[in-house]
Amino acid sequence: MTKEYIGEWNGVPVYTDFLPYGTRRTGQPLDTGSPIFAVYHDTGNPNSTAQHNVDYYKNTYMQDWDSTASAHFFVDDKECIICVPLDEKAWHVLYDTPTDNYYFGDDANDAA
Repeated sequence: MTKEYIGEWNGVPVYTDFLPYGTRRTGQPLDTGSPIFAVYHDTGNPNSTAQHNVDYYKNTYMQDWDSTASAHFFVDDKECIICVPLDEKAWHVLYDTPTDNYYFGDDANDAA
């Protein structure tokens, strides 16, 4: 899979660079069909870029299930890269976290 420019959003170039299928991207559709809310994370990786994070996920696409995580896209000060299609599940949050269910009625992995 190759990085492909798809346009700009508020002056930020946006690309797709999809992860291969594995534990980080299973291809399972969201239970809701499309996202009903968003989950935002700061990776906490000093000096990393959006591409560094996508490359790390691509290089570890078969991470063990007990420690896998993923995200739909990464953004830095230069670009946004979508690495999991927005209508597929990504592994944002542990399933026993109740806040997403309280506010949105569904788990983040299944609906965000």
